[in-house]
Amino acid sequence: MSQLKDYCAVTKEDFHIPQQDVVTRWNSTLSMLRSMIPMKEAIDKMRLTTLPCPSPQEWNKVQSLADFLEPFEDATKMLSGSSYCTLSQASFLITALKDHMTKNLSTSDFGVKDMLAKAAKYAQDLETQSLLPTFLDPRYYEAMTATNRKTAINTLKTLLSKDTTVTTIKPKKITIFDEAYADFELDDTLTKGFPELTKYVNLSKTGRSADPLLWWRVNEAEMPHLAAIAREHLGMLASSVPCEEAFSAAGHVVTKSRARLNEDTVEALMITRDWKKFQRRIGA
Repeated sequence: MSQLKDYCAVTKEDFHIPQQDVVTRWNSTLSMLRSMIPMKEAIDKMRLTTLPCPSPQEWNKVQSLADFLEPFEDATKMLSGSSYCTLSQASFLITALKDHMTKNLSTSDFGVKDMLAKAAKYAQDLETQSLLPTFLDPRYYEAMTATNRKTAINTLKTLLSKDTTVTTIKPKKITIFDEAYADFELDDTLTKGFPELTKYVNLSKTGRSADPLLWWRVNEAEMPHLAAIAREHLGMLASSVPCEEAFSAAGHVVTKSRARLNEDTVEALMITRDWKKFQRRIGA
């Protein structure tokens, strides 16, 4: 380690403590590669003198692998949030990652085929769980396929019928040509008799940076029943991240030199830490 630091001084590269790849730690492979890439020249000089280090071909593979893994870290961070809706984003993130993996199928060394098979299983489960949250999120409902939108609308019609008086619409005859276009357009009559649904599907799409819960708060007066359903379904994807973060933070509070802190003191310190993070997030 001291030699690597000295070589970094010679090559004028920033020294980083190399990270280990841990099987049970998310994205640790990417962290390992990122910690080494900025010190490439220094490591190459060490290869000439002391240790067997990556060859030029292996360095190219290291960089390619880091580029390939980066979207997975981004997706992990987006889905691990604990202060905003994540369930409505899950299906789209999985789809985007599947497209990303498909483009890299030729890179067999990365095990992309196995990753695609696992992603397909996740996508199937998430599509069912996130159908209503995705539709009720004004950022994403227009990007859904017509088939998924129709399924979501029919489910919402059932829920709305329990709270509101609706007009029964006689279904029109479906021809083979209607079925052929089913995946490309949404039937305008699908929401008739449900004014809140009609109003929602006709509203303008919001940007990705918008807060869907705030959007529903603003539009609640016009769509009160739909807003109540949205509040119920626009939640966060179940994740162990907050729990793991709490254990990790507690490990920095209760140390060998502070092993006699009582539980009230630990709780106060942890809550103060979370409060300060919240104040930074809101700019207070």
